[in-house]
This record gives sequence, structure tokens and C-alpha cells, in this order.
Amino acid sequence: MRFLVDENIGRSIVEYLRVHKHDVKWIREIKPGMSDRDIIAFALKEKRIIVTYDQDFGELVFLEKEKHHGIILLRLDIDTISHHLRALKNFFERHNSKEIVGKFHSIDNKYL
Repeated sequence: MRFLVDENIGRSIVEYLRVHKHDVKWIREIKPGMSDRDIIAFALKEKRIIVTYDQDFGELVFLEKEKHHGIILLRLDIDTISHHLRALKNFFERHNSKEIVGKFHSIDNKYL
């Protein structure tokens, strides 16, 4: 899958996705400070799924009806990289690419 990882996501998650053979672009590497709307537009143009901690994407998608190629919002109570990586791994084990592309997913504690 193709991902655009928000700059609020750490290197460990970027590396995890890359090690698992995903095509990953990271905002920190390409254009730090990009607005949320620009991130959505860039991801849509390049057919990338956004990975973020930023809840504002939910508002843009659900209230303002922004088109997107898919968004994965990480929303875990336990704020450690090991928990975030485990939740992401469990999410990918439960969902195939057809279930992810074009949809908004919130990864919460149920994936731990």
C-alpha cells in the first residue's frame, strides 16, 4: 500500500511501514508544516493513505466532506511506540487493502 505519514508520527512507525514493503512518504521528509488540507490533496493526488494522530482530519472528512484516499487515525490511550506499533500490526492483520483504501479508520485500544 501507499502511505503518506503525517509529521506528528514518529520514525518508528515510518520504518515499520517501510520494512513491510509499503511505499511511504513522510511529511517530515518532503514538506514539514504542510496544512491538513494540503496533506489530504497531496495524498489523494498520489493515491496514498494518510497515517496521523491529528483528529482534525476527522472534521475535514466528516463535517467538511473532503475527498480522500484513506485515513488511519491513531487514537490510543497508551502513548508508547510499542503499543502503537502493536495496534497498527493488529489493524493490518484484520483488514485487507480493499477495506482500508478510501475509508477513514480510527485505531484505538481494541487493536491492542
